[in-house]
Amino acid sequence: MEKFKVMKIIVFIFFITSPLFAQKFNDSIFYYHDKKDFNRALLFAEKGIEHNRNLQDTLNLDYANCLFYVGTFKQNSDLSSRYYDKALVIYKNNLGEYDTEYATYLKIVSNYYFTINIDYLKAKEYLIELSNNLKFNLGDRNIDYSKVISILATLYFHIEDYDNALLAYKESLEIKIELFEKENLNGIRNVDFAMSLGNLAFCYHVQSKYLLAEPLYIQALEIREEVIGLEHPDYLLNLDNLVTLYIDLEDYENVERFEIKRAETRKIIFGYNSYEYATSLKSLGIIYQRKGNYEKAIDLYLKSLEIQKALYNENQEDYLTLLNNLANCYNSLGNYNKAEIIFIEALSVSKPNNLDYAAILTNLGKAYNNLGNFKLSEKHHKQSIEIYKNILGENHLKYRVASGNLASNYIDQYKFSEAEIIFKNNLTFYELHDDKENPEYLTTLNNLGYLYKITGKYELSEVYYLKSYNIRKIILGENHPDFMNSENNLAELYRLKGDYKKAERILQELTQKRKELLGKNNIDYLMSLNNLAVLYDEIGEFDKAEVLHLEGLNTRRQIFGEQDLRYAISLNNVGLHYKDRGDFMNAEEYYIKSLNIRKNILGTENLDYSTSLNNLGVFYKEIKNYTKAQDYLMQSLTITIKVLGNNHIDSALVLNNLAVLFLKQGKYIEAEFFAKNNVDIIIDNLGTENLNYADAIHQLASCLELKGDSIKAEEFYLSSLEIKTKVLNENHPGFITTYNNLAVFYLNINNYDKSKFYALKALNLIQTLYGVYNDRYLHSLYNSIVLYDEMNNDVMVEELILQISIPLRQRFLRSINFLSVKELTNYYKSFEAFRFFPLSYIQKKTNLSGGITTHSYEIETLVKSLSLRNQQRIKNNILKTKDTVLVNSYSQFIKQKKQLAQWKKLPLSDRSQAYEQLDIDTEKLEKYLSRNSSDFATSENALSINFSQVQEKLKSNEIIIDIVAYNYYDKKWTDSIMYSAFIIGKNYKSPKYIPLFEQQQLDSLMNQTDAHEATINRLYAGQAISDLFLKPLFKELEGITT
Repeated sequence: MEKFKVMKIIVFIFFITSPLFAQKFNDSIFYYHDKKDFNRALLFAEKGIEHNRNLQDTLNLDYANCLFYVGTFKQNSDLSSRYYDKALVIYKNNLGEYDTEYATYLKIVSNYYFTINIDYLKAKEYLIELSNNLKFNLGDRNIDYSKVISILATLYFHIEDYDNALLAYKESLEIKIELFEKENLNGIRNVDFAMSLGNLAFCYHVQSKYLLAEPLYIQALEIREEVIGLEHPDYLLNLDNLVTLYIDLEDYENVERFEIKRAETRKIIFGYNSYEYATSLKSLGIIYQRKGNYEKAIDLYLKSLEIQKALYNENQEDYLTLLNNLANCYNSLGNYNKAEIIFIEALSVSKPNNLDYAAILTNLGKAYNNLGNFKLSEKHHKQSIEIYKNILGENHLKYRVASGNLASNYIDQYKFSEAEIIFKNNLTFYELHDDKENPEYLTTLNNLGYLYKITGKYELSEVYYLKSYNIRKIILGENHPDFMNSENNLAELYRLKGDYKKAERILQELTQKRKELLGKNNIDYLMSLNNLAVLYDEIGEFDKAEVLHLEGLNTRRQIFGEQDLRYAISLNNVGLHYKDRGDFMNAEEYYIKSLNIRKNILGTENLDYSTSLNNLGVFYKEIKNYTKAQDYLMQSLTITIKVLGNNHIDSALVLNNLAVLFLKQGKYIEAEFFAKNNVDIIIDNLGTENLNYADAIHQLASCLELKGDSIKAEEFYLSSLEIKTKVLNENHPGFITTYNNLAVFYLNINNYDKSKFYALKALNLIQTLYGVYNDRYLHSLYNSIVLYDEMNNDVMVEELILQISIPLRQRFLRSINFLSVKELTNYYKSFEAFRFFPLSYIQKKTNLSGGITTHSYEIETLVKSLSLRNQQRIKNNILKTKDTVLVNSYSQFIKQKKQLAQWKKLPLSDRSQAYEQLDIDTEKLEKYLSRNSSDFATSENALSINFSQVQEKLKSNEIIIDIVAYNYYDKKWTDSIMYSAFIIGKNYKSPKYIPLFEQQQLDSLMNQTDAHEATINRLYAGQAISDLFLKPLFKELEGITT
């Protein structure tokens, strides 16, 4: 019996140590697995692993099967990975790498690493091995091989190896096309093929190869619509991808088309009150918001909100996004109060002190910024920062972005030092973390560039703008929108610096690039167009500017229609252009159109409408229509106070404009009242260490000066200068007005040394920033001439008059090539002082150098030539052409001029109602003819004729007499109009200046018309008038025959 037991034990030990026992484990695993008793199957697999290890036999297939089974059912990432890897090594060694059973194991393990363990490198290794196995066994034109290649492509996509992903997707697609075409011509239109098309399209999409992705997406969509119908999730996914593609292409027409399709599909599948349909309504709202159709966007957001209100506990993030978008639409419409209410509602439904709550606080802070409530804005930004700090820490990107928002708020409050500290801290953070390609790092560089730009530290501004520009150029390329924004920033900086050539070059290239890449209807292209036009306005290239302004205006009208806020902004810009070039009739027309659009869209109790009223008031102030100016400015002030309260910072701008208006009218008490209110509001809102306060007390100083309170005026002038010196770079253009006004102030109180000091500072700064060929330089130089005249320093007066000669002449020639007669008249009025002061000076002085009289003669000759040449050059040039359009236009012009001449003879009340419109049309026609018929090289040569050239053509017995009339200046401008003559003879060293008479002498003679002495008086007056002109010239006329 004992022997039998011993034998049984020996037999059992032999059995459990034999391969047959291991095979029993495998049989048990499969037996219980088939019976779905997975726990017992797993138990046998684990026992099998233990058994083989005890036998130290771990290279057989039974051990591999046990490992594989445990790996599959444990789903413990570490254990499964380890067992799978060991099992595959054993399978490969026992079966061979091209065995079909080994391919099955490879498929399972590669799927595990790809979808469960998310170890893409391992998945890639096994998928490549699997594809080689299938290719060896089945060939490379097999559907199973194609599917594996497609999976491998998706893996490449996940690891951002887009080149290999594209190759694999293309190979898979080519195989399917070839197989389907062989088996069935229509078989290509199946779901699997559509999926391959979609995958390849998505791969092109993420690489920004949008035009390659588009047709594939559309083909996949058509197949899915035909095969699986509109209600299938894959069809919706295809629509999602198409919508995203068209958003990336900024093709909002197609975005809208497919988003509407997606919304209708979701409505059918999920119902009207579903979260999915509400999401589509939100997406459509985003589209219309981007297109600027804020009213339609608001309508869609409100419908989506209605659905989501019942769902927001489940989808709180989407509900909050909806509220945020809705508030931003109201912001864009200028309805800041409504935006504030919605942001507050978003706060009320958000969980306090979480990240969503912090984001809403940031948006609310921005809304308060728009409302001008900078203190409340600052408070919300600080609360937001504190939440980000507590949850994420100071090293998180969101904390840095939030602090950047606070810095922007500080800029709005003119707290430049505080803003600079934050921006620099953020910059240091990104640089320490070697995160220089982070978009927020680049944004911070731009923010610092902007900060230094507005404070006049142009050199530092250029450093930071260029850093951002260079990094974006490398990592994004020259066609990326962010790089183009960097180009725009640099161009604006160069414009402010007065480096107009650089600014023009960049803006020309940027405008052309945006036109080619984005098309003429793109908003960024239109912005570039406007910026280039503004540059041309500033340098006096008005005709170039007009073409660009009108193109932008017409394009916006075509895109947005005539009742759109962006079209209104464009109208305002065109109005500003016409004002700058002295075409006040057109300027007024465009300003009023802009005003009316804002009134129609926003109503009369809106801040943007108030801004339009303010702009129109300033326009009327500048053209000296003080009644209208006061009316519009008071309307603007009333609305601002009603909307924001009587102590809001936005009121300060209007108050300042009212102070200037009353100052110009000599109403010093009213001017002081508004100036003081302006100062008080700025102190309450911003304090006293900012540029707003500096400008406000500067304006108050002007009021006090003209009231006669020189002591207080000087105190405020110098305080203003002190603040600007602390805040701004020494070469900031904001100092120019301050220096000029101080120079005039000290001149008026006879402190010539200080007047000279500030006049020279202004002149040097203008020359540094802008050069000598601009209005600022001319006006500053003129102030210096007046100063030296007050000081009786004739040497300096004469030197500066000669110095002003060339830039003044160039300013005339450059700026008025295409002006109509009416525009020329307005333009000359703005430069009368530059012409009339030298004439008055010659009248008072004797023994002057010939240079002064030559200067005055040549300027007066130029002005007369410019005034006469328009009609002459139009007629001469047009009649020489064979252009029938030009000739017909000229004939129409002459006809209209004759009609206007007839109507002008009538009293105003008797003129035709069409008179004003005909006058406008005739002027536009004149300008059209000028632009299209003149030879500028010839005209500029004709206009550049000087004294010497005139003299050369004279004979010894000939002279030229040129009569001039001007307002007389003698320490101040007088009402006297003086008549004088310039005489040019063959041997004259310079023109001779001969005073003739005053206007009142001529008026006296012309008014001698009593009835009983009419005939005698007319005879007497005629002789006397002749004497007025000729007697002073008798000496010069001796021996002259012509």
